[in-house]
Amino acid sequence: MHQERLLKEIRKKIGDKSLNDEIANILNISYDAAHRRTSLKAKFSFEEGLELAKYYQISLNQFITSDQQIVVQKTTAVTETNDLQSFFQNNLNVFENLPLSDGMTIYYSAKDIPFFYTLSDTLLSRFKIYVWMNLLNSKQVFIPFLQFSPPDSEPNTKELRKKYEEQNVVELWNDMTVSSILQQILFYYETGLLKKNEAEIILN
Repeated sequence: MHQERLLKEIRKKIGDKSLNDEIANILNISYDAAHRRTSLKAKFSFEEGLELAKYYQISLNQFITSDQQIVVQKTTAVTETNDLQSFFQNNLNVFENLPLSDGMTIYYSAKDIPFFYTLSDTLLSRFKIYVWMNLLNSKQVFIPFLQFSPPDSEPNTKELRKKYEEQNVVELWNDMTVSSILQQILFYYETGLLKKNEAEIILN
């Protein structure tokens, strides 16, 4: 069953290309050996399955999740603004690889305002990324917020927000969810890096 599902995911990736040719080339096996695997007459070895999943960037989580099992996936580290593109793309890949269904509910424990709400070209969105960069990057030089320009990641963030809004999500908020950003605004305002009018727009 798992081999059939893996082959189905590979077919999605390769389009009109020959599945047998692809498998043969990647695993360095003969065409006949590849055909035996694609026709399910022979099974992939563990190493072969991993090699194919790695090559086509297919998450194996979807093959091991069940009603009694939770798979945790760590996001990639973000240490500079250029890493944001990879971060958003990886989160998009997580959504695409989840076995989503109409009966599934996603629970989001919100220690901060869910970043899905700040995936837009607003002052709030820019401020959250600004704070994020200063918190995570020890080499980040504190510059005035007005001079900060995040990279253009609209294509990824737009699709990511759309994916999130399509799901049945229950968000768990508490007082800290809102107070954390209030403290951030206050901190940068008191340091002089955030101007009063900018702070007021973000608060609104």
